[in-house]
Amino acid sequence: MPSLAGVATGGGARVTVLEAAPTPLRRQLGPGVGAHLAPWYAAVGAELVTGAAVAEVRPDGIRLADGRELPADLVLAAVGSRPATDWLDGAVPRDVRGSVPVDATGAVRGLDGLWAVGDCATREHPVLGAVPGGHWSAALHDPDATVAAMLGDEDTGPAHAPYVFSQQLGHDLALFGVPDEADDVLFRGDPSGGATGHEGWAAFYLAPGSRVGTTPDGRVAEVRAVLLVDSPRDVGPVRKAMNRTGRLRVDLDVALDPTRRLRDALA
Repeated sequence: MPSLAGVATGGGARVTVLEAAPTPLRRQLGPGVGAHLAPWYAAVGAELVTGAAVAEVRPDGIRLADGRELPADLVLAAVGSRPATDWLDGAVPRDVRGSVPVDATGAVRGLDGLWAVGDCATREHPVLGAVPGGHWSAALHDPDATVAAMLGDEDTGPAHAPYVFSQQLGHDLALFGVPDEADDVLFRGDPSGGATGHEGWAAFYLAPGSRVGTTPDGRVAEVRAVLLVDSPRDVGPVRKAMNRTGRLRVDLDVALDPTRRLRDALA
């Protein structure tokens, strides 16, 4: 939706974006990080309305749950997607999203000799927990471990980390791992200073209570997800480091200092 809003405003349209959550992209990035994306809308000329539950879509616009009415010539609803697995009902276990729960190899839980891979599967990652399918990295990497398991090869190597990239309102985003709303977030650079420019910054997600160790060279922590914003040169090093062992440990003193190379912080 942000990408469409940016294109529409660039074409001269007057755009209002309604977000049911208190911040944009809260489910994907968490509330603290999502709040830093809100100024991006005004920077491209779009109006962002958060906490807006839609009660009715009419030919002439929108009526919100709080009674407000917003006129519109065109309404676009971005509602996401769910796996089309109803045909498996009663035969294969599914979660509340309709996904088939599988282990790290793609084996369906509770059913011997059956595997699931791709958009329909929610795969267990040894560090990140349950990771839904539905993005290109799952389609690219998951079949390797599944085929190896089907052929009896137990050594499938480290689990790859989910990787999603996008351009939102003129900013490049790359997300590795699966953030959780409860994660502790540490920032590299100033996320509040890049609304109109392209000053790169990053967010590191640590599980609550994560142990931060100390080495002779500094503090080291295990990170469950990383968001890179307008930092293309860091995408490759972070992706390789996160896939190397399935766990990403970073030297916080280096990682949080934007004057130093991020690749030097990756252990």
